[in-house]
Amino acid sequence: MATILVVEDEVSIRTGVERLLRLEGYTVYGAEDGRGGLLQAVIVKPDLVLTDIHMPFIDGFALLAEIRQSDDLAYVPVIMLTAADDRATRKRAMDAGASDYVTKPFRREHLLMAIKTQLELASDRKAQ
Repeated sequence: MATILVVEDEVSIRTGVERLLRLEGYTVYGAEDGRGGLLQAVIVKPDLVLTDIHMPFIDGFALLAEIRQSDDLAYVPVIMLTAADDRATRKRAMDAGASDYVTKPFRREHLLMAIKTQLELASDRKAQ
């Protein structure tokens, strides 16, 4: 099963998402901010990253930029998981290279479908 990195500064959200993903059979790592998330991503080389936008030290946009600039991580799908539900933030995320954008609060099924879709697309790209 795929490895997913959850980068979220709100402990209750991070642990809830981690628990959900583990129950679905994923290997899950967590980080409480973008700096820790970047370090984990470099070490773990996850199959997918879920990241909040508004976090201390390195925000989700900076984390996304670092991932996209890394030779080892550039093609890892990144889903922005955020409370920011405005059109400008969504556009900025997609323009920056986010693979998808899920707003909080989210439905369990919606998050799982976004993850499944991005993992399938990444697998298809690798196969080509």
